[in-house]
Amino acid sequence: MYETLRGMTDQGQSEFFAKRNSDDKRALDLGNAARVVAYVACEATRLDRMSARNVAVAINSLSPEGRAAAWAATRADCEAMERGENAMQSPLWRGAPYSENRLREGISGFAGGFWRAWYQGYLDGQPLDWEFQNQVALIPDEDWKKGPDHIARLVEELEAAYLAEKLPQAERVEFNPATGRFRLIPTPLAKPALIAATISQVSDALSDALANPSNGLSEGSREARVISRMVTKYGNDPQRIEMDLTNIHRALTRQIATEDLPPSEENLALQAACEEGAQAVRATHPEVAENRLILSEHALREFKPDEKFSEYLPVLAAASEEELAEQFNEDIPELINDAFGQAPNNALRLPGADPATRIFSRTAKMSIVLRKSTDALDAICARTGLSRGDLLNVFMWFVGMGITLFS
Repeated sequence: MYETLRGMTDQGQSEFFAKRNSDDKRALDLGNAARVVAYVACEATRLDRMSARNVAVAINSLSPEGRAAAWAATRADCEAMERGENAMQSPLWRGAPYSENRLREGISGFAGGFWRAWYQGYLDGQPLDWEFQNQVALIPDEDWKKGPDHIARLVEELEAAYLAEKLPQAERVEFNPATGRFRLIPTPLAKPALIAATISQVSDALSDALANPSNGLSEGSREARVISRMVTKYGNDPQRIEMDLTNIHRALTRQIATEDLPPSEENLALQAACEEGAQAVRATHPEVAENRLILSEHALREFKPDEKFSEYLPVLAAASEEELAEQFNEDIPELINDAFGQAPNNALRLPGADPATRIFSRTAKMSIVLRKSTDALDAICARTGLSRGDLLNVFMWFVGMGITLFS
């Protein structure tokens, strides 16, 4: 099969590919060629032979370095697929001597961060969500003809809408013309008396656990702070109650399992109260239960520290009314700490999925409003001192990061 593929070379098409600007550009444009050839090799009966011919021509049109890399990656992919592995979940150029730095340089000038994230996903063997890639691919041809800047704007709109749908929350984020800022509108409690009783049970269980120092918890522990904040601030927000109780239940479960906390009667009672409380919210609020199911099916990807989280936090706070601003000021440091640092009081670090969900879901919804309403855009620009373009770039940075993390 390899020899057959190598022989699928048409001189005319080879000359066409050779007219492209540079070897790096050809390697970028055809960066997934090795993967396509792998599928052709393993599923030749399903694919048009002309497709196989075109891919082979594309590979052979590269520089000697790029050609050697493409064929090496093709062999590695074919061998992996013969073993039953998913080649798409492995680095693009595995087994190849080609310089990834040169490939990354080739996308540095692309309009919009989506294209860099898209290609980086292939380089790392972690492609972006196929459903979203399909949405981008289905942008009408007449739009593609308008150039990269136009496409970049359309992709940004798709990103925001997709992320808002992918990370649903039982709340609305809306612009308040009276204050010139965004505000949160939680879904009303379906059974206020039941939820109030549930919160009281959790609060009492926490008091019992704190009463005995041998339980390992204190007023300054994260568990105590999160529960106290939930009771005093978020007692009317079913989505936040469920998220906080789920997180604390997980934290207690881990710490008891690792013997960082003793399995005392009080700690086990607090653990059970948090679990039962979260279940009560889901039972009475189907949309919250659905959101938890969606979150359970997606894990945060690993991501590197970025100063923009801290740099852009004041912008989010300035664009938000007090309650939303407070939550941004809580969630972003927590997300950074969970991902990059040691949790306070030596507590086991949580995965940060719920803070990340709140941050990226809300910024996606805010960006949608800002693109649709010039009144909202100008009001937030006035509050932050940013131009329209700079403000939109801040929100689209969060959207792009959310797409990358949750794809």
